[in-house]
Amino acid sequence: MAQSVVRHTIQRFRQELRRVAIPAELMYGTAPGAGADPTKGLTGQSIRWRFDPDTRQGVCADVMVPHDRVPGTPVRFYFVYSIPTGPGGGYVLWRLDYAVVGDGDEVAPTPTVRSVRARTPPPGIVDVAGPVEIPASELDGRRAPVQLQLGVIRWADDAGDTETSSADLYKLVMEYTAYV
Repeated sequence: MAQSVVRHTIQRFRQELRRVAIPAELMYGTAPGAGADPTKGLTGQSIRWRFDPDTRQGVCADVMVPHDRVPGTPVRFYFVYSIPTGPGGGYVLWRLDYAVVGDGDEVAPTPTVRSVRARTPPPGIVDVAGPVEIPASELDGRRAPVQLQLGVIRWADDAGDTETSSADLYKLVMEYTAYV
């Protein structure tokens, strides 16, 4: 007579850092925290938004929090940009206004405002600013699917933004910890 053995094991999931690009072509409209739209155009073959050095301008984007995100971990955003003319060497103040909306939550809550000040590269060189972090405490405990409503703004009218050139934004990069 054959005998069967059942073993109880704890399944462990491996975790890894993942990045999702939100390209400029998926951004739209005027962000509520901004006074005007940046100018949409091309740099090489890349769609970009050109932000003025003197006016607060911004666009919107929506992104879903990935279903494989590890609870208890934050989501971070990075700004991928360049300075098209010169001189460079100043500072650009990027601002991310965000609202976390779970299923059944208010559609247009008051956004949280976070910013990052980045030293600008020489003209034509792509750089990355950030991160701006959304803590896990603001993401966890909401009914899925969870959406992030984003306002992507150059805070040019703030004293912290000293770059006298326009800034071209190519994409946002969302970084999160995932189960694999």
